[in-house]
Amino acid sequence: MSRDPTIPPRPGPRLLRGAGLVVGAVCLLPLLYLAVRAVAGGGLAEVLLRERSLGVAGRTFLLAGAVAAASAGLGLPLAWLTSRTDLPARRFLTGLLALPLAVPSYVAGFAAATALGPRGLLYRLLEPVTGWERLPEIYGFPGAFLVLASLNYPYVFLAARARFARLDGSLPDAARVLGAGRWRRFSRVTLPLMGGALLSGSLLAALYTLSDFGAVSLMRYETFTWAIYNAYRGSLDRHTAAGLALLLVLAALLVLALARRFERAHAPAAFGSARARPLRPHRLGRWRWPAVFGCLLVLAPALLLPVSVCLFWLFQAPAGAGVGLASALLRTGLASGTAAAVTVALAIPVAFLAVRFPSRGSAALKVAVHIGFGLPGLVVGLSLVYFSVQLAPFVYQTLGLLIFAYALHALPQAVAPLEGTLAPISPRIDDAARTLGAGWIRRHLAITLPLLRPGLAAGAALVFLTCVKELPATLMLAPTGFRTLATTVWNAAENVELGRAAAASLLLLFSSGVVLVAVLRASGPLPARSG
Repeated sequence: MSRDPTIPPRPGPRLLRGAGLVVGAVCLLPLLYLAVRAVAGGGLAEVLLRERSLGVAGRTFLLAGAVAAASAGLGLPLAWLTSRTDLPARRFLTGLLALPLAVPSYVAGFAAATALGPRGLLYRLLEPVTGWERLPEIYGFPGAFLVLASLNYPYVFLAARARFARLDGSLPDAARVLGAGRWRRFSRVTLPLMGGALLSGSLLAALYTLSDFGAVSLMRYETFTWAIYNAYRGSLDRHTAAGLALLLVLAALLVLALARRFERAHAPAAFGSARARPLRPHRLGRWRWPAVFGCLLVLAPALLLPVSVCLFWLFQAPAGAGVGLASALLRTGLASGTAAAVTVALAIPVAFLAVRFPSRGSAALKVAVHIGFGLPGLVVGLSLVYFSVQLAPFVYQTLGLLIFAYALHALPQAVAPLEGTLAPISPRIDDAARTLGAGWIRRHLAITLPLLRPGLAAGAALVFLTCVKELPATLMLAPTGFRTLATTVWNAAENVELGRAAAASLLLLFSSGVVLVAVLRASGPLPARSG
């Protein structure tokens, strides 16, 4: 429990409440920007109701729904295979199947476009044998769906694995005693209990799709994010860009509302106590190695294809393709590392208020904090461009503003691990230090913060991983000439410098993969061997 029920709740220290108020206020800047743009300039209703705007909305919802469904269809069986069967090399495969989370969508989109395009690498391989003039078109919905579905299934996969670990084995055993076959037990007993995991993972996949920029732009499939970027960068039409951003926010809120309604209508059943009987692993028999092949096949578009394509173009690249990548890596590390430290510092008062001093105010603060993450980096970037130009032109296109945008967008990723680490720490430790005369700052620096090191490290790593991959906000806010690995990949792909794009992509994949493996090891999601 985060708070002893015998201890009456008390308001937090003034310094803590003041810090929380400041954090909440800055987190509301994107919404304030959208509100200002909604009433300024006039004609917002015309922008929202244009045929093109409605078409963009329809395409966005179609892609988000398809990716969410595909993520559930892939993630659930993969979770079952790696947690409830005797699949060979389960620990290794679980780590591999989670790695697509570290692959930026623009890297996967670049690989898919150059390999599977009408005259891409696959065409070059098949043309001498088949005589085909070109391959079927991948651009548009098919390519965007392939890339985003292959990158987002880990959300359902990891959530379903965690849910499988908590299932009470006595429930399917009872169904078996009553004569239910294997498929009936799964469909009538196990699958309904997995509803929460499927919902949460699919929701994350849908929200990621709504906010994606890299894959849809490289695949030339116009969704909200690409339309907003084109309106802003192409014609500097900030009014249209803000109107489309407002539609994107409404779309995200609609997805959240539908998910909330589904969650209430299908409340999860109890999962049993800590003494619940574990599920017995299912023996695959002759299907063990075909199942391993199936897992590797799922990895092909998200992991194997990007790495293979990047290696191919890297070997084909002329000398000098990697010039400047070391400085881009250093800039990426500088910006992302500083943002991780700033974000964790901002997350500390939020976590303390939510766990140690729960109230309506702290609940409202958590909602405000999650707004920035719910919005794509493109909208966050637009809001900061507006406020910096209007109120503080000297900070526009500075490293400080870019770091602030990173922190604003990734703040919930630092808050969640801190809350999870702080909750089990008894507040009586703090009370004992206070009775010995230690002030609030001293006792938390000496006692509480050292106990929070796992949460601080996990939060910083997650924020770092997000900032390394962030593209739209970096394109809009980075100082002139400040090239990160993400912007290097993007600019090289736009200029058809395939060797340079491949080198930067491999460096980005490696650094992101290292961070993700560190997060996985720290959080312990890999399964223990059983049976």
